[in-house]
Amino acid sequence: MGVDIYPAIAHWDRVADTLNAAGIQGIWQLFDALPDWEVDEPDDVRLRWPLLVDSWYAECTFRGLGSTGSYKPHFFLGHLWEHARERPDMPADVVALFDEFIGRLVLGVPSARVDLSEQLPGQAELMNCFPPSEVCGLARLWRECSDRIGALRPVLAAQLIEDRWFGDVGQVLSLLQGWGDVLHEAERRGWGLFYLTS
Repeated sequence: MGVDIYPAIAHWDRVADTLNAAGIQGIWQLFDALPDWEVDEPDDVRLRWPLLVDSWYAECTFRGLGSTGSYKPHFFLGHLWEHARERPDMPADVVALFDEFIGRLVLGVPSARVDLSEQLPGQAELMNCFPPSEVCGLARLWRECSDRIGALRPVLAAQLIEDRWFGDVGQVLSLLQGWGDVLHEAERRGWGLFYLTS
């Protein structure tokens, strides 16, 4: 069975209150409280809100390959980057920018990860947490990264000849843009970002 990803933006104090009051089960209940997707929902929906007057969180959705809820596209984005960054035709300034962006956000540097295995013996659940200050830093970093996409595109396209999980470079860039959009929305609200994998 595959691993799924559950990303959300949220008012950070409320996330902390939920974890303190109900642990990880309280976080899962946030996702359980969301309405079911409608069959005719538009393709460009980016956030799914609970049916509350005072909504303080929303589940994030991605377009394209990221729309399945599977962690696979995000995993293979990290995998692709680890190979592409070693190519001699990759500009050094691009390596530094995307190392930080993909490393912190997708590959999960230790400071962003909360290991929940002690709370949930036998389950491999992991919560990646980015408080508002971290979101602001990542959003700024994404703006720098997005300015260098032109330099990244041909190198990724060449690497995709070997790493064939993504069909084309457009799918890779769409997933990166999806993370950029999520960060922008969280930053705009002064919220944090978290995601669970299970």
